[in-house]
Amino acid sequence: MSIKDWSTTEWPTLEIQYDTHRATPTSFTTIEWHSVFDANTSQFISRLPFGITRKNKGAAERDY
Repeated sequence: MSIKDWSTTEWPTLEIQYDTHRATPTSFTTIEWHSVFDANTSQFISRLPFGITRKNKGAAERDY
């Protein structure tokens, strides 16, 4: 997380990078997100997936 913009009268706009994970009995998936969050309005301005990686049981890891 980093501060993108912070005026003197409002809360900052933040750049946030985070990962979400989903596990099943046969696979493990990670999605990396890049987003911009306006703390003044408590809303995401943008949120886009940056990369997806999946590891299937018995197979090599794969990027999408």
